[in-house]
Amino acid sequence: MKILIYTKNIQPLIFEKKILADSIGNFADTEFIAQRTEPLKELKDGMVADLGGVSLKFIQVPGHTHGMMVPICIEERTAFFGDACGVGVLLMLEESLTVEKYLASLKKLQSYEPLYDKVLRQHGSCESTLHVLEDNIENCEKILAGTDAHISSKMMGHVCYWACPVNENGLRTDGREGNIRYTEDHIR
Repeated sequence: MKILIYTKNIQPLIFEKKILADSIGNFADTEFIAQRTEPLKELKDGMVADLGGVSLKFIQVPGHTHGMMVPICIEERTAFFGDACGVGVLLMLEESLTVEKYLASLKKLQSYEPLYDKVLRQHGSCESTLHVLEDNIENCEKILAGTDAHISSKMMGHVCYWACPVNENGLRTDGREGNIRYTEDHIR
């Protein structure tokens, strides 16, 4: 297995290699390619990339971070939400946008629903139903209206709030999927 990491300096490279080792186990340095041979291409909102029989349409969905993108594999009808929309979206980081701006991003993503039947995301089971997007749109609306559950918690040194009640595994207690963890300074 060859692992290719694009990086600008050695410190992120070491960090990324450690994350990969933690995720997939140790691997030999010969399996870790740290040099880029082709120039990077800038991804733009709406861009379609042909990967040789498979094409990805990239949708910009800022929220969790400013540069968040959701690729949609047209042929497989699969959207890769990653951290853009899931069971515990973090809108509490320095690089996170406000709930208000995130809601606009989610509504934009919703307009692309006719292109996919399957949702893959980061963390946990890594797969969601199509309802995860609808759940998080509803969560944003409730947070903005002040009608969410506003369950206090701590994470990474932040006092933050869950939009919906969660169990000991961080999953919603009502059986729905989407949830948001936010801080009060990231609402508007």
